[in-house]
Amino acid sequence: MVRDGVMLLLTRFNLVFAIAALGLATNTTGCVSPAAIRSTVRWNLVPDSVSSSNCDIDRGLALASKTNKELEQIMNCKSPPCPTDLIGKWYGINKGAGIAAMGFHQDVKVFHSCDNRIEGYNILVEQVAIDELSCRGWLPKRGLLSDEPKKMGNFVVTSERDCCKNKLILDYSLGDNPALDPSQYLADELVQVAPGLLLGRARVRIGMVDKQVAYFVLMRLDRNCDCDREDSASSCDGCVE
Repeated sequence: MVRDGVMLLLTRFNLVFAIAALGLATNTTGCVSPAAIRSTVRWNLVPDSVSSSNCDIDRGLALASKTNKELEQIMNCKSPPCPTDLIGKWYGINKGAGIAAMGFHQDVKVFHSCDNRIEGYNILVEQVAIDELSCRGWLPKRGLLSDEPKKMGNFVVTSERDCCKNKLILDYSLGDNPALDPSQYLADELVQVAPGLLLGRARVRIGMVDKQVAYFVLMRLDRNCDCDREDSASSCDGCVE
């Protein structure tokens, strides 16, 4: 009975997550972005057919284009990054069957230090085709009543230990999220693949249920992104980004 209830809750969460992600893949007119659709076809189905004019982006695409089995092996053999090395902005490429279907391919994660711990949040960005990332990628979505970038999914960087290794976790259940925000059920594990390149595994945790939902890649980019021009002031006094 309890297990059935948990699975029903997980199903409802997946539906809410799907609806939310579909909303993130829409442009200001409310239509699904054609660029996101092209990205689904050209990258998720034919990953070797795309590239960009930026070496850092190409390195991230090469990692994200690996099979889930290969990504799992990398997650298991690589070590987590130093938490303080995360501070700043990371440009993300998301991978997964559900992600591909919903067209939610890119985002930005921002890390900052506050009260002797590392916290962060996500910036929602306009979705573009993978081959347009170097020139149009990661432009933040703006609010209707404010020019501020749209933010969601607050998390706290924590650590966990299983039978094999220490893990670095972005725990959304500890972040300052609204009560009905489904992101509070997310937990991301990060490993460092190379300097400036991270691999992540997103999981949904509801009660005793712990389900992997997607892989993602985070990159440091030597570029002037519009996200870098947003106001980075934090609501917590003394925070350093």
